[in-house]
Amino acid sequence: MASLIARIGPALALVLLAGASDARAQYGAEATVEQPIAATHAGDPTAAATEIPVRDRPAAAERASDLVMDVPGARPLRTGVLGSFTSASLRGAQADHTAVLLGDLPIGGADAGAFNLDTIPTAVLESIVAYRGGAPLWVSQGAIGGVLQLNPRRARGTELAIEATAGSFGMLGLAGSSAVVPDDRRAPRVLGAVGAVSSDGDFPFRFDNKTALDTADDYTAERRNADTLDGHALLHVTQPLGPGALELVALGFERIAGEPGSPADPLLRVRRNVVRGIAATGYTIDRRLDDELPHRAQLLAGGTYERTRIADPLGELDVGGGGRTDARKHAGFGRLAGSLALLPWLEATAIASARRDGYELANRTRLVALPPSHRDTLAGAGELRAHGRLAGLRAELRPSLRLAHHRAELSSERFASAVRTDADTTVTTLRLAAVIEPVRDVALSASAATGARVPTMLELFGDGAALDGNTTLRNERARSYDVGLVWRGELGPVSGSSELRGFRLDIRDQIIFIRKSENELVGQNQASSHILGLEWGERLRITRHLHWSSALTLLDTEGKLGKRLVNRPRVVAHVRPELRFFGLPLVSTTSVFGELNVISASFDDPDNVGLPKPSQAFVDAGLSLQLLGGRTELRLTARNLGDVRGSDIRGFQLPGRSLWASLTYRETS
Repeated sequence: MASLIARIGPALALVLLAGASDARAQYGAEATVEQPIAATHAGDPTAAATEIPVRDRPAAAERASDLVMDVPGARPLRTGVLGSFTSASLRGAQADHTAVLLGDLPIGGADAGAFNLDTIPTAVLESIVAYRGGAPLWVSQGAIGGVLQLNPRRARGTELAIEATAGSFGMLGLAGSSAVVPDDRRAPRVLGAVGAVSSDGDFPFRFDNKTALDTADDYTAERRNADTLDGHALLHVTQPLGPGALELVALGFERIAGEPGSPADPLLRVRRNVVRGIAATGYTIDRRLDDELPHRAQLLAGGTYERTRIADPLGELDVGGGGRTDARKHAGFGRLAGSLALLPWLEATAIASARRDGYELANRTRLVALPPSHRDTLAGAGELRAHGRLAGLRAELRPSLRLAHHRAELSSERFASAVRTDADTTVTTLRLAAVIEPVRDVALSASAATGARVPTMLELFGDGAALDGNTTLRNERARSYDVGLVWRGELGPVSGSSELRGFRLDIRDQIIFIRKSENELVGQNQASSHILGLEWGERLRITRHLHWSSALTLLDTEGKLGKRLVNRPRVVAHVRPELRFFGLPLVSTTSVFGELNVISASFDDPDNVGLPKPSQAFVDAGLSLQLLGGRTELRLTARNLGDVRGSDIRGFQLPGRSLWASLTYRETS
């Protein structure tokens, strides 16, 4: 710690002195608000972050997991067929290395496990922001890969909307939302949304008949026991109160689905039921634009509850038959956070938080009943933001420190006896980030950060189906570095943003999943992992007619000596052009888009001895028509036009060509 302070001290002092020389110009009697330093999100310009807005996207039947491909350095990780668990990998890190927030409430991440993004429809979201590497303190969880912030949809105007969706594999959906924004600014703003969607999931696939090296006996089969039924509900209330605003966000979700298993060893009667509830309430005062004393304060409290039940009446997972697994996870979270401008060029942020994670697993096949496990986490953090001019150029420096103490009481089964394990660990994470503006609308940034993660309940105890537990797992620790160049502005008819970043991520004791059987994986610590990468992204608008987004990620990874990490393709590329036309007969706006996603080859085992999974390229196309003065919108989307039979991260086949359609009717006032 002392050596780090010795290194950053001179640089910090230099920026502070430069900021002091410029303080009067920024906050004097004739102060003006300057345009923010170029960034690809509304927030910390020193962070490698990208914001993806949800509104006006032309594709039908999208989930939060579909937005991840738009982010450079990010990739969705699917573990099965339609409706299966889908998480996000940032910069080649594991899915568990991505902290997920709903607004400011942690709902997955450093000590809560990977979050299933497939359970979040875009209809309940305003935007997503992906922070890769270290994150600003206000959202930081000390995560190794970064933070994915899901911003819940809020009431922007009074409206009523209903949407019907249909598609391949028997997919049917119906959703509705209502928003109320009163004329009285002191009255609450309310938004509610509900919806349900079902799918048979019975797509055809090419089965190798359990003879991978002999293609003569291959034949086309159909997935069985892959049906899903989802339901969701969102409530978001904002009530102005005194100098700030009181907010309530509640999100509920339930999924009833089959568990199809491996194509080579299908599960015909195994069923999974997932119920999740998320709720948070907070009071926030945000006066960062005040000239006298800019400040921000927040008191936040919330919690999550998730129950997963797996029924196995034929004993396809458990020997003996009649097995049932019932896992319950719950978490309570609270935090007090504040930022204050100590000087015109210096802002300080402090955060204190507490969290309790609980886990209870019941399994009829166990020889002994296990008492509940829980983990308590107390964290404190501080950050300085020094901003001003350095040699006449605008600059900003952000050092931060986060301390988290975890105390756990874990229950496990060993030799038909219940074993209680107590564990205490303190994790320290640091971040030092800087940005400078060499020319207008261009920013050059650099950062270094450490990250850490304790094993999750899922890794310690498994899920009773696809994942087996391992209570001997050690904490993971990591260091990350990145440099970036960002442009944001206008050049003639072109407006938008572009970013180019290089990064390195080193992880010690990384937990990886090793195949234990055809249908089961188990977590193990790996001595070290190294990831070197380059990410590039653009979000451009060329006149009012052409919208362009693209993302490219290049990775060079090493797990075991000289071996590439599992499921880490060297190249992931995404391109999506969209043409918009206005004022056509009967159609107020027409959007036509195409999408290309390319994923290069990767290995399925840490020793790289098996055949690599081949490269995959997926082409999508779609059309959106706004009719009746914009009150009605018809979306038609065709995915995987080439009918490429890709595979998920376990090597199981994914659906081929599919068609989706949605019709939305909206009344506004």
